[in-house]
Amino acid sequence: MKKKLLEVYIPVCLILSLIAIAIGGCAAPAPAPAPAPAPKTYEWKLGQPATEPSLQFDRCEELVRRIEAASDGRIKITHYPGDLLGDYVKQQEAVAAGQQDLCIGWLSTSVAGPAADIRAVGFLYDSLDNYAKGFQTWQTDLMQQECEKVIDWKFLGDYPNAMTCTLSNKKFEPVPGPKNMQLRVFSLRTVQLRFEALGFNTVTIAYPEVPTSLKLGTVDGTGAASWFEAWNRYRDVIKYAYDLGSQATGASLLMNGTLFNSLSQADQDMLTRVCKEWTAENYPLVIAKNEDYQKQLADFGVEIIRLTDEQRKACAKAARAAEWPVLEESLGKEVFDVIRAQAFTVD
Repeated sequence: MKKKLLEVYIPVCLILSLIAIAIGGCAAPAPAPAPAPAPKTYEWKLGQPATEPSLQFDRCEELVRRIEAASDGRIKITHYPGDLLGDYVKQQEAVAAGQQDLCIGWLSTSVAGPAADIRAVGFLYDSLDNYAKGFQTWQTDLMQQECEKVIDWKFLGDYPNAMTCTLSNKKFEPVPGPKNMQLRVFSLRTVQLRFEALGFNTVTIAYPEVPTSLKLGTVDGTGAASWFEAWNRYRDVIKYAYDLGSQATGASLLMNGTLFNSLSQADQDMLTRVCKEWTAENYPLVIAKNEDYQKQLADFGVEIIRLTDEQRKACAKAARAAEWPVLEESLGKEVFDVIRAQAFTVD
């Protein structure tokens, strides 16, 4: 009896095992992993003041092309030149509020407060080369550190203008300084103090009215102008251009900080790299262009007057004594100590 049961039981077990194997072999395959999400695409707006033809316009076009190429076409930027999105103050406000993605312009103290003055310190650098070195390292880091306390900006790059010149219809000795000369300056107290320390009587006149004021003799000169302005805006109404170098001027490339932080790490790294490379290339191009402007001015009949090293140091020493204490008070000693440590030596 047992033998018969075994004879029945064993084949049944074998059959059941074969059925189980067959069922297992025909089981549905595991579901395929979900496809990776497609990389995000973006459409951004970039506004800035320069129009065509100009080096700044061309460089902005180049920046747009590079970002689109580096992102494999995922980031498309529409370039609005000539302040089509508003003046630099309105654009900086719009970027901070997230209503505009990018802008390039001079920093406004009315938007960023005293932190904007970090890039407008008088007689900080003695050459555009040194400005290039400083701005690409410690100065941008310091501006980011201070500005982000009060405003939603990300500093991505810099378009330099010049070591500024002072334009005049009267000839004067830089040291000990002019006598009874009316100089138009920006309405910033620190700039007024700087030029008053150099011997000028400062006046504030709206920017669009400056060429006419020079032509009519309402003012004798204008301070802290770029060489671009000297050639394109003032060449018909000035006789002298002093290579005073009282300030290194430039326009900051700003992005909305929240937008930047929302990007993937790969996109943040790409933007940072592209903008740093773009910035580094701007300096030699602008230096060469400024040399062209100076030659064109001289050929046009404007006398270019270059300060000696000793004259520049004497001007810097006088101007710093008047301007820097005010900046130190507004920025704070800790911040201004960083700036002071980077300044060129005058003693």
